[in-house]
Amino acid sequence: MKRVFGVAQVLIVLALVALASLIACRSTTSSDSPPSFPMGPPSAMQAPQITVAVVRPDIISATVEVDATGSIVFRTAVSIVPQVGGRVIWVSPKLRNGGEFNAGETVFKLDPIDAELSVRQAKADLAVALAEMNLANAQKDAATENYRLLNPGAEVPPLVAQEPQIERSQAAIDRAKARLLAAELALNRTEFSFPFSGRVLTTNVGVGQLLSMNQSVGQVYDVNELEAVIPVSTMDLDALEPIQGRRALLETDDGFVEASVERESASLDERTRVAALYAKVQSSEHKLTPGSFIRAKIFGRQIDQAFVLPEETEQAKSTVWVVKDGLLIRQTIQIHDRREDGLLVSSFPYYEGIVTGSMPNVDEGDSVRIAGMPQT
Repeated sequence: MKRVFGVAQVLIVLALVALASLIACRSTTSSDSPPSFPMGPPSAMQAPQITVAVVRPDIISATVEVDATGSIVFRTAVSIVPQVGGRVIWVSPKLRNGGEFNAGETVFKLDPIDAELSVRQAKADLAVALAEMNLANAQKDAATENYRLLNPGAEVPPLVAQEPQIERSQAAIDRAKARLLAAELALNRTEFSFPFSGRVLTTNVGVGQLLSMNQSVGQVYDVNELEAVIPVSTMDLDALEPIQGRRALLETDDGFVEASVERESASLDERTRVAALYAKVQSSEHKLTPGSFIRAKIFGRQIDQAFVLPEETEQAKSTVWVVKDGLLIRQTIQIHDRREDGLLVSSFPYYEGIVTGSMPNVDEGDSVRIAGMPQT
């Protein structure tokens, strides 16, 4: 019985070894066969297309506008300097700090007595010179007639004809007239005025004060020579070229004032690297005061074929992505103005649309699908 049990054990072991060999053989055969793939079209295994949003702007005509801030200044402070000396006998109530005066309006007077005496003396000197001229002409006539009686047919010599004496008399008359004009001018200058309408910055003129000729006693400025100083960036300068003559609209707390850009600063500010535009105020009907803050809108050139693009369409280096036949194409844009409603750029062909939003991980030629369009 024990022998039969031992034989059975040997047979079982042999059967297990044979079964293990068979399983190993099948496993080797399976590993040598080609791999299998799931059924389906190849396109189903490709990466999904990028979906993009696009805009399709209309062509418009627009004006480049630059918004900036600045301040009002006067071009030049004019000194109050009398051209004659004398004692002040009257001062206009307008000749005070902040006072306003009109062109040709007298603002103070000097004692005119000395100037009036000079005028009288100059008139007397002129009368003497004229009398001497009359005497010289009478002597000329008498001497010429006597010479011709004694020398019939002979030419009268210059000395006999009193020509040097007459020339001297004429010079004396001219000199007397010039002294009279100077005296009258000095008399007129005892009443001091300006050839422009202005405002007083400073003054120390008072009644009884003795002023010397060419003595500065204050400063004023011309209200028609006010201008706005407007700092702008170099990018704004390029957008406004040519600068001269550009229209500007100045906004103050009291309203709007028209101005015209006349020039730009010769150099950039060393700290801010911006330039300054100088715009002359066009009208005197305003309440602008030097030093007051203003907001300015400067109007540049007209762009006839332009788009206004959302700011989110702009990519790196002033470019945008456009979609053509389902592929991305990089398009360089010419930006004329950055406005509140977007970028003002020259028009260009945008095919199926201009992509909005950041696109950091795409390349030109990538396939995209426009949002809202059916997938093909």
